[in-house]
Amino acid sequence: MKAKASKDDLFKMAMAFQVSKALFVGNELDIFSLLSKKPAGVATLARELNLHPRPLRRLLNALVACGLLIKRDEKFSNTELAATFLVKGKPEYFGDYLSIVNDVSETWGRYETVIRENRSLSLFQKDSPQASDTAMVLDGRQHELVRRVMLAQEAFSHRQAQVLPAVYNFSKHRLLLDIGGGTGIFSVMAVKAQPHLNAVVFDVPAVCVVARERIKFYKATKKVTVKEGNLLTDELPGGADVALISTVLDGYDEPECRMLLEKVFSILPSRGVLIV
Repeated sequence: MKAKASKDDLFKMAMAFQVSKALFVGNELDIFSLLSKKPAGVATLARELNLHPRPLRRLLNALVACGLLIKRDEKFSNTELAATFLVKGKPEYFGDYLSIVNDVSETWGRYETVIRENRSLSLFQKDSPQASDTAMVLDGRQHELVRRVMLAQEAFSHRQAQVLPAVYNFSKHRLLLDIGGGTGIFSVMAVKAQPHLNAVVFDVPAVCVVARERIKFYKATKKVTVKEGNLLTDELPGGADVALISTVLDGYDEPECRMLLEKVFSILPSRGVLIV
């Protein structure tokens, strides 16, 4: 056929869910962490995971096709991509982010409802905590959701946080205010790059619980402190000469963004700096 148009691109778009789901399942089963120890065959992995070999073999072969696993002599091992980002404990572990996206994909399966009925659908659960609620009391399940979301966000931001001190010179500053700072990964990387710099992470109480945990994990508690509050309704901590707003403004409408920027402007000194 001599038609200029091809169905190939449509086919790739239509079947992309198969690739993402194979990735999500492999991540949820933690196959990549298992294979980081040594290459293994289907029978060994099936015993480790308590799974039937037949569907596991299909999944492993799919992960080979996706470029995440290598298959040699009926044994599987991680590619560089999987070894770098999908092994628990590695500095740039991305599995927490993928776990959240897997949850979100279930909601996207009902996208027709959003379009036909002009309404949003809960990404997780109806009683999931809202970031704007500073007085919320969370049960264990909600705390775990907040923790998962924050770890996912940290995984997404890890490289950007490492790069920021090289892109912007913090040497002329003494205190960084990280507004809506999540786990504090940007603050941690900034103070590690500039030993004289201190930082304050400002976020809602539920997020601050996770921030304190992660800052301790990075051994930065002497340099990074955490303060609880709502960035829209509460006063921002003073004393900083540089402020950071990362992945925050895109979550609000223009009037709220303008109001927040005015609040930041009011607490910075005359030669202060705002990084967005």
